[in-house]
Amino acid sequence: MNTQEAREILGIEDESSNLEALKKKYRDLAKIYHPDRVSGDARRFLHINAAYELLKGLYLHGNQASYNEENEDDLKDRVEAVNSAFSDMSHKLQEKYNDNMQYASQQIVEKLSSYYSSSQLHENLECDFEAIVNDSVLDLTQWFNNNLASIAIDYDNWINSFLQDTYSELRERELRNWYRSVFFGKNLLPAVLTGCLSFLTLGIWGYWTAGGLSLVCSLIIAYFFYKLTVKSRLEVSQRVFKLDIDSTQLSSERFQLNLQRKFAKDDSRAAALITGATLGGANAGIGGAIVGGIFGSLLGGLFGEPLHELKKRTLDALNTRFENICQEIADSLNKKTPEIQRQLIKAIHDNYERNRQRTIKLIMASPGNKSKKFWYTNTSKENPLSNANVVGITICSILICSLIFLFALFHL
Repeated sequence: MNTQEAREILGIEDESSNLEALKKKYRDLAKIYHPDRVSGDARRFLHINAAYELLKGLYLHGNQASYNEENEDDLKDRVEAVNSAFSDMSHKLQEKYNDNMQYASQQIVEKLSSYYSSSQLHENLECDFEAIVNDSVLDLTQWFNNNLASIAIDYDNWINSFLQDTYSELRERELRNWYRSVFFGKNLLPAVLTGCLSFLTLGIWGYWTAGGLSLVCSLIIAYFFYKLTVKSRLEVSQRVFKLDIDSTQLSSERFQLNLQRKFAKDDSRAAALITGATLGGANAGIGGAIVGGIFGSLLGGLFGEPLHELKKRTLDALNTRFENICQEIADSLNKKTPEIQRQLIKAIHDNYERNRQRTIKLIMASPGNKSKKFWYTNTSKENPLSNANVVGITICSILICSLIFLFALFHL
């Protein structure tokens, strides 16, 4: 794309127009052709972006800002959709939390009722309670992360469809203009060298026809590799950056740390607390050290009673402790989910800008149909057609030429 093409795309006739006029023209066209609009056209929208970036660079004398100030407007509808999906997920998260905690409470009662002796209660209560809490929290965090992944998948599908038409156009233009493509020349060179060598070798042996056939086959191989490479490297799924949500996922370990700080302040039964914490920490589950400390403190003053009295008093103490754990988890969720939402929106902005910049660079690097060359011969990593598969072309050409040589040697 050259400056004249960029001006034609944006409809700017006056070369003396300033940067503000350029921005206004861009915004007006972007509102019309944005893919989230009814009249949207993703391919046209990206060409408008490329033209704008090219002309803006001229106005700024090459000092382009790394972040596109129009990014906010471009993503407005998409961010609203993500916020709406996240809001729905947050409401469902509260319901999921209530269900999980209620189920965990029922499991605690059932587990306590199943003990038939004081020694069994003493030996198993800590581990059983920890397992119940562990399963409930893990299930909650996995549910949250799975729903977060669904939002990311929806965005990835959107960005793929957003870029699909543009990459299809770039691919079709390249293949349509193969005979004047620099990249085709790069594929052709090793094939021609191999074919000519085979042609001369067979000619020396007197098999000129077979030599000519080997040269033709080498050229066909070059075109085959060229076409295959263009289709694969200009496939949108190969070029798009996927949304990275690893840093935004909910971790169950955060609950453990929060709970540990809370219950470590309980010094009323310090000796039993330390002993229980040591045992629980060895299990390294959710609330391992926490629950160990709780029960070391709790059971220290309860044994030596009849089993039914022990169960009653243990259940009362368990309910109190479990309510504290539930409150701590709820507080952590209320604090963490808005933070995750902000991180997700930022990740979407960053991902959109990376994909947009990569695509418009390809558009700008692809000259118009009137140009003599169809891809600049730069070796930038952003140009998917900068390097040919020389090794693959050479090996296939040598293999085919060798087969032809053997056929000529034994049958002609």
